[in-house]
Amino acid sequence: YQRRVAITAGITTKRPLPDEDPELAKLVMLQTHKHTKTCSKQSGSKTSGSDTCKCRFNYPKEPSTETVIIIDPNGKKRPVIIYKRDVGDENVNTYNEVILRAVRSNMDIQYCGDAYSALMYLVSYATKQEKAALDALKNVQESSSMPFNAGSRETMRKLAFSWQNVREISIQEAIYRALPSIGMTYFSPQVIYIPCGPLEDQHSILKPKVQLDALPDDSTDIFMKGLRERSQNRPDDLENICFAEFASKYKPLYGRPGPRQASKTFALKNGLGNIILRDLPVIVRSHSYSSKNEPHKFYYSKICQFHPWRSEADILGPSKNTMHKFHDCIDIIKANMMNYGKISSERMEEMLKRAHDEINSRKSEPQKNSQPPPPEHAMAYPPDGIQPVQENVERRSNCKFEYVEPTISAEALATMVSSLNS
Repeated sequence: YQRRVAITAGITTKRPLPDEDPELAKLVMLQTHKHTKTCSKQSGSKTSGSDTCKCRFNYPKEPSTETVIIIDPNGKKRPVIIYKRDVGDENVNTYNEVILRAVRSNMDIQYCGDAYSALMYLVSYATKQEKAALDALKNVQESSSMPFNAGSRETMRKLAFSWQNVREISIQEAIYRALPSIGMTYFSPQVIYIPCGPLEDQHSILKPKVQLDALPDDSTDIFMKGLRERSQNRPDDLENICFAEFASKYKPLYGRPGPRQASKTFALKNGLGNIILRDLPVIVRSHSYSSKNEPHKFYYSKICQFHPWRSEADILGPSKNTMHKFHDCIDIIKANMMNYGKISSERMEEMLKRAHDEINSRKSEPQKNSQPPPPEHAMAYPPDGIQPVQENVERRSNCKFEYVEPTISAEALATMVSSLNS
């Protein structure tokens, strides 16, 4: 019942009288179906404009005193809706009065009972075939001297031009194509993943078998060079850029650079090829480590991404402590993280404070460890033969220790010695 009320409130087929609402009565004329050649799937099976032909849209519709929803009891078929239709409105297509007054053009509004019906309705229109374009493509294929599957470039060129010439497009698309500055399509920014973890977390791809066979037997150069190796061997002109900036702005160039690419091309060191400046920077992503559970890997990855380096020693620093290195280079790392890392200023300050507190706590640890342990822990696990002699049972700090020679019988000693041979 609720569905019927909703359908009746939003969709109608009523043709108003000119005296009642002359504007709406004139607009409803746009909703009146007239038979054309599209009423039949077989274009040559009927005469255009004939009212006696079999219309595939089932016009004229049968009148109905109310909106009826026919539901399949087995649930195998979608519900069928018979809209309320007065006598004389058999050829009026369904419309919404508010939308019709606003757009002032023909519409084909339908009620979608579920998400599947809505998707099917949209997809069917988006993938609707253009008969004129298909006929033109068939004519080109049939008139071509070479078969379509022969890979003829000339045939493909003819098909492309024929499709462009006979393709039906809307007014909006024609305007967009006539004004290239508007642009027909827009692409989201490209995303690239960079490996910034420690060496033990890195994965590499073996070189092809042909290259492996050509290497000396004692060679360890068996892996392909990746983005990380290219960044390490960047030219001196790019000395002060970090790994994230290198990956975002540059990409490998395979083959010889063209005349227009020469100014944007750089040669890598150690014969690793060339790189070229991207037309648009890409978004950089990397694995995220936990600063609490894996502090070493966390700070290692931040230094690897946002601080210029060429070797493992540059990342670890003289102290081999990534936290100290992170703290010493925080200004450069912070500036690069703001440009190439998805991080807020609050998160950056939190990281800096955590690193500062951890460094201070570690600096104070050697002083604590240098202090002598309390007496109660001095001989918590005394060696064999040493037994504590307590002067005061209640206070273990007054314990004294003396050596008590262990006693063993001659038979037990002989048994122990003989057991060593077995």
